[in-house]
Amino acid sequence: MSILFNRFIKKLRLFKNWFRIKSFSNTKWMRYVAESQKVIIESNPNPYYQDKYMGEEISYWLLIPKWIYEWSRKNKVTHCLDIGSAYGTLAIFAKKIFNCKIYCIDFTDRYISTQLISDNNINFSISNIEIDKVPFDLKFDMIIFTEVLEHLNYNPINTLKKIRNSMTADGVLYISTPDAKDWGKVTKYYKKYTMMPEPNTIKPTIDDHVYQYDVKEFKQIIDAAGFKISKLKYSPGILNKHINAELVCK
Repeated sequence: MSILFNRFIKKLRLFKNWFRIKSFSNTKWMRYVAESQKVIIESNPNPYYQDKYMGEEISYWLLIPKWIYEWSRKNKVTHCLDIGSAYGTLAIFAKKIFNCKIYCIDFTDRYISTQLISDNNINFSISNIEIDKVPFDLKFDMIIFTEVLEHLNYNPINTLKKIRNSMTADGVLYISTPDAKDWGKVTKYYKKYTMMPEPNTIKPTIDDHVYQYDVKEFKQIIDAAGFKISKLKYSPGILNKHINAELVCK
């Protein structure tokens, strides 16, 4: 009986999450998301994008393109950096909204296609944001940092400070990350984020969800890094919620 009930709850949650995403389908910003995904598909991406990830990604950062579009009504963006850009959907979205110069970094080039980089004049660099310098010598009006925080191997505060120092004084940072309250704590590597070491080049990189933050912890690290939260809400995820946040410098 409990198995059947759990299946029912899972299907109900999937339907609710699908319905929430669908409710935005006629908005202008959602049409820009669809156009951006079409650009990715036409650029010969990693097959996994069209097979699966394309249908999932928006559930992780649903509110972020909405907020970016709202930000564009009052603010200009000349340079946008996407950290952990993966396939490049939000980078292309930002380019469509602001007609800005796009910079992307990731620890691998297996996701972003060379055709996308070439066709859209993207400045792409393989770089580890935790241990490398930001490879572009300029300040960014907007930085996108989606589905990366949970992968950080080291105490996140120094990395967030590095990101802050790469922003203009009136710039904006967008973050999404799984909500530990809904997903559950990951204690395989560290019981608390305060136990995570400082960045170094000796420790082998772990490619996993190393630590997932609840909202209280998220607010702690954001504050310690010199940011303040202007918006914070939840994106539905596939089954479990993700924190979505818009941050500005203190």
